Amino acid sequence: MSDQDPILSIKRKRGFATMDPDMVRELARRGGVAAHRAGTAHEFSREEARAAGRKGGLAAPAGPTLTGGDEAGMALDGHLVRKLPM
Repeated sequence: MSDQDPILSIKRKRGFATMDPDMVRELARRGGVAAHRAGTAHEFSREEARAAGRKGGLAAPAGPTLTGGDEAGMALDGHLVRKLPM
């Protein structure tokens, strides 16, 4: 017999996860409208948007790491190294 009660181990949805996606979208829309009316909504300037795009382009690519991948083909900074034929 298991130590855990199977009824208690079932993961139940809570909050927005229980709602219809269209209802969640409508609530988000209303919140955005209210924030704009109140003057508390943030609007990106051209420079902020450009900086955010630059940061996204500089993000580390997903892939193997020194601790979890093939160390033989990895550089010290975690990037793959291609071995050229001699």
